[in-house]
Amino acid sequence: MAATSSGTLGTVQWISLAFSFVALTMSAIVAYMSTLSGSDIQVSVSSPQWVMRDKTIQVKLTCVFSNRGARTGVVEDVMLRLESEDDTTRWLFYPGLRVDDTKFLEADAKGIMGTVYPVSIAGKQTQAVTYLFLPMLKHPDFPYGEIKPHKFRFVVLTRSNGCRRWKKQPPVTVVLSQDAINAIQTGTTMQQYPEEFDQARRNIK
Repeated sequence: MAATSSGTLGTVQWISLAFSFVALTMSAIVAYMSTLSGSDIQVSVSSPQWVMRDKTIQVKLTCVFSNRGARTGVVEDVMLRLESEDDTTRWLFYPGLRVDDTKFLEADAKGIMGTVYPVSIAGKQTQAVTYLFLPMLKHPDFPYGEIKPHKFRFVVLTRSNGCRRWKKQPPVTVVLSQDAINAIQTGTTMQQYPEEFDQARRNIK
């Protein structure tokens, strides 16, 4: 009887010790994620606006940088790539200017805030930056003449924290129709909602 009680007590102690070890491990993981983990920057984008200036199509886009890590991260460079779902067309844009949304549509150049610089985001924080993306000079796929309709994936690419590799952010889908092209070519700044936005809105009951 004494031997059975001793064995039962030993089993209970081992179970308690195992639970304590699991709790300690979980606490260590939580502490690492909240205070010690490196930066993890992801990007969400607004609905893009097509702009025609100097006979060249440009894209105004707000990027919201979210740092899910605990340490400060620095986005050193941003690029925008438009990938056609209809064919192999790819347009590449760089962030030429930072712009003030409230002044962007004014006739003068006061909407320009300045040149682009790296974006620093503290841990568990977000920061929104609006860019005017300009086409890469002499890019072989960019239509400096006739612009044709396409269904595009808007893909933001980022380089952060000294890394040379580009990180592909989650894309959104935008249809550049002939009607939109006609409006843009007359000087109209046109905003188009991504398909993902429209689908989510249609699901609201």
